[in-house]
Amino acid sequence: MRERFDHQLEKMHMELVEMMAISEKMMALTLRELKNPANHTMIEISPLYETVEELKKKVEARCLKLLLQQQPVARDLRRISSTLEMINDIDRVGEQILNINGMLEKVNQTDGLAYNALLELAKVTQKALSLSVQAYIQEDPALAEEMVAYDDVVDKAFKTMKKSLIKIMKLEEDETKEEEILDLLLIAKYFEKIADHSANAARWLIFLVTGERKGT
Repeated sequence: MRERFDHQLEKMHMELVEMMAISEKMMALTLRELKNPANHTMIEISPLYETVEELKKKVEARCLKLLLQQQPVARDLRRISSTLEMINDIDRVGEQILNINGMLEKVNQTDGLAYNALLELAKVTQKALSLSVQAYIQEDPALAEEMVAYDDVVDKAFKTMKKSLIKIMKLEEDETKEEEILDLLLIAKYFEKIADHSANAARWLIFLVTGERKGT
């Protein structure tokens, strides 16, 4: 009985790892398009997110089945409950990336300085996501703590981006350009949210390993 239970836990773990790997691929594709706007990635991003959603449903069903059919000990309960939380965060990461790619074509010709700031924000967000994924794969609470602290770097990049956009908007009289600036601001906010969800997933990894839940 325990052997079968452990097998289901391992499948649950591997499905979450797959979700994370896909989210990293989605982020890499997004960064590729930001570096070269000619690389339109929405056609690649959309089916990847569909896979993330399918995996989320599989993990949810597996977790509930384990809870209903077995009698998990404390460590197992932490793994199942933290997994249920992490799949939500990773799904939201995928959703934000999908939203970003749905808007990128509208801002490719916008102000160069602001676009460079957005690219820098995307890079630090990508690192935040990668740190969170590695922390989970390695079950390393120290790395998870590093990721949570790194979220401040993303917040700083977002604030820099926002300030530059506000300055540009004050000088801009073209309404079309103003709309592009607002789109950029929304995209930047999506990147910030990706980092927030990555940090939350890292906090759940800390809970999984130590039993302590850090504040948001």
